[in-house]
Amino acid sequence: MKKFLIKISLLFVLLFLCSSLLWKYCHTDKPIVTIKERVLILGDSHTEEDINDTIFTNSFNYSQGGDPFIYSYVKLVNITSASKIDTLILSVSPATFNVGENWLHKANKLLYRFPLEDLMFLAHYNPSAIGHSFNVFDIRNRRNDIGGYRSLDKFRLQENLERWATKTLNPCIPHEAQLLYLDKIVEYCRSKSIQLIFINTPTYHAERFYNMDNFYKLIEEKYNDVTFWDYGNYVLLDSCYGDVNHLNYIGAKIFSAMLQEKVRNKYNQ
Repeated sequence: MKKFLIKISLLFVLLFLCSSLLWKYCHTDKPIVTIKERVLILGDSHTEEDINDTIFTNSFNYSQGGDPFIYSYVKLVNITSASKIDTLILSVSPATFNVGENWLHKANKLLYRFPLEDLMFLAHYNPSAIGHSFNVFDIRNRRNDIGGYRSLDKFRLQENLERWATKTLNPCIPHEAQLLYLDKIVEYCRSKSIQLIFINTPTYHAERFYNMDNFYKLIEEKYNDVTFWDYGNYVLLDSCYGDVNHLNYIGAKIFSAMLQEKVRNKYNQ
């Protein structure tokens, strides 16, 4: 029995060493993208589909649907290692506070650039992340596998409302991993003198589907020193929505132009 346990222990040590060597071989600190814009936009599908960075100029939208804050954090650190930014606009909405562990079960080529500490944290919830970081599984290399503005050509608001009619009110209680990495983003921006802006993009009558009291309570109690652009109730025609949570390309055009005007007026550009 003793010899068996020793062999098992040696096997685990060997696997650990092989995994470490493989990670070092596959891992790279090379920036996923180099940008000249001074404003970086990160987050999930809300900013991915709601902010058109060809209209909201001098910004670079690298959001992607389903991105939990751990992905936004790694993108932020990776991009700013080679590019100078003044401002980070981060998607913070009732939907992002509803993220569960299933959102941590995603993979793209960004995993090659995860620092080991963050990769191990992610692997706690999503063990397959280890395999993806070694490029054992197929990960496509297109830019939008990482992020970028996505023009939503969809008009399914009424259909979406009918499906959501039977849903119970979402409590807006964030997963511990979300809060941990949101805090890391806040601290990183402070340490690098990057202005951080939380943005809540338009949602069609969010109060029908989300516990907005919980959402605003968390923002006020935990992040009251972070600039918060709250456009959750921004008035748009129904035709501007692709569904309850997202603007289509028409809505994104209007919303992005409004943001551009807001910034221009503020800085007299």
